[in-house]
Formats: sequence, structure tokens, C-alpha cells
Amino acid sequence: MIARRLVIVAVIVSTGIVATGSSLAATTKPLTKAQFIKKANALCDAARTAFVPVGQEFAGLRGSTPTSAQISAFIDAFAGVVQTQITKTAALKPPKRDQSKITKFLHENQTDLDKLKADPQLLGGGQSPFLAADSLARAYGLEGAAGSNPCTQGASGGSGSAPSST
Repeated sequence: MIARRLVIVAVIVSTGIVATGSSLAATTKPLTKAQFIKKANALCDAARTAFVPVGQEFAGLRGSTPTSAQISAFIDAFAGVVQTQITKTAALKPPKRDQSKITKFLHENQTDLDKLKADPQLLGGGQSPFLAADSLARAYGLEGAAGSNPCTQGASGGSGSAPSST
């Protein structure tokens, strides 16, 4: 429980408080596409930093047969960082002409995260559970979706996958 609190504190410190970003976005003009991409990619970088302690905490589970409690703890820590990235990206104000693309990407990203939380084994599979959102993000010009390999390289030794339970 203490380790989980440390992860949450690390996420808050490394990525900032979400509430301030969302209230500012409502009063500012839309970003250009280049500005949006730069800021969203910076959020990906912040997520990579936030995943480092998660990866360190759960590194011992890799190559072992973790319990469901250990997998749940990993998913909780992983999902917290991903949710922060999704929320902060949603707080950005994209160009008006790109709003539907960004909304679709963020919706897909949230759907993928919700599926992962419902079925943690998805993260240990051969394919990223964030593949659909990642494809949309890359098509727009972003590094990747929250939770995808480009944004989780610190989570579990660079593979972007959870400890296997097989």
C-alpha cells in the first residue's frame, strides 16, 4: 500500500495536477496542430518518467508466476499513470478542425484502458491492448497513445507489457 501511494505521489509530482490544466484549457484559444503534438508528446515523456518507479517496483515479477493480487497491484499502478496521461491530454485544446480526431483517439484510449482494467491479462498478451488508440495517435502525429509502448518504456523493462502469469 505504501509503494502504491509512492507511485501515485510520483505521478502527481512528475505530471502536475490535472485540475489546473483543465480549467486553463477552457479559457485559452485552441492550440495549433504542432503545439498540440508537442504538448501531447511531452505528456508521453512525463508518463515514461512516471513509469520508472512502477517498473522498478514490479521488476521482480517478470519471468515469474505472479499472483492475481500482484498483477492487480501492477495494473492499478500502471493504469494510474495512463489515466493521468489521458486526462491531461484531454485537457489540451486541439485545433478546432482536429477536435473529432482527438476525441476519437482519447475515447479509444479510455476504452482500451477500461478493457485492460477489466482483464489485466491483456497486458501480458502478444499484442498491445492500446493498439487501436496507438494507431490513431500515430496517424495524427503523436508518439503514441497513453499506455502504448512509446509511453510506457519505463514500466517493465522497456517491453510495455505486464509480468506474465503463464
